Amino acid sequence: MEEYDKARKSAQAASQGILTRPILPNTWSWLCLRYFAECAEYKHLDPRTQRVRRQILEATFDEPIKPDSDKLFRDLPLAKMNASAIRVLRDRKRDKKGSANNRLKAMRQVFKWGVAEGHAPTDPAREVARFKIGGEGFRPWSLQDVAQFEARHPVGTRARLALALLLYTGQRRSDVIRFGKQHVKNGSLTFTQRKGRKRTPITLTLPILSELQRIIDASPCGDLTFLVNELKRPFSDAGFGNKSIKRTCHSVRHTGCANWQPQSLPTTARPRIS
Repeated sequence: MEEYDKARKSAQAASQGILTRPILPNTWSWLCLRYFAECAEYKHLDPRTQRVRRQILEATFDEPIKPDSDKLFRDLPLAKMNASAIRVLRDRKRDKKGSANNRLKAMRQVFKWGVAEGHAPTDPAREVARFKIGGEGFRPWSLQDVAQFEARHPVGTRARLALALLLYTGQRRSDVIRFGKQHVKNGSLTFTQRKGRKRTPITLTLPILSELQRIIDASPCGDLTFLVNELKRPFSDAGFGNKSIKRTCHSVRHTGCANWQPQSLPTTARPRIS
């Protein structure tokens, strides 16, 4: 917690420093700050998404234009913020292609808004391609992995309940930690997915499978959420990620999908999108 507090205070100080430094008109930092303050689409993003995007963009401000240059991207005029400059910022994250693509995505959003509002002359970010990311992605747990976890965490433990909710609903961490009695009706869970709820809300009705119901009934649940922490309070997204299954929640979801057999369920019990 001490290390966390230090990091948080450092981030706050850096952000305050960015805001107190002189901002030259029609520069890269000027456009980004206007985007944060004025873009309606940005303001409608989830607070966490806003914070991450802002951190990604602000991290580019104090990068030198060239390795040995004392000139920074923060003061680069928008007229010189061309595709080559965007490519430089992207390529500085090339060792982590996902981070590079996230940086490019954030810059695209700024320029898209800037051009539409007449603050930027062109959109150079659209001329720069994303890195192709290979690999097979998250490896699903095998059934042996599931059996090993279940042997370690019997029914009645928080970890076993978390696994069951992930495995038998196939939903994201952000949804699983919010499931509670208020979502249950006639043997089904009805909820609006957390991700994208402000822009393209999706409401699902999922059957509560008999095995999942058995584990819920045998587990210590909270008043508003099935999953609660040691203080009997609902988990935050980050808190659940720290406490839950060592491998990713994504891998467990993949396992549920890989072993899902909808033909074994009656038509009325299959997931419905409403």
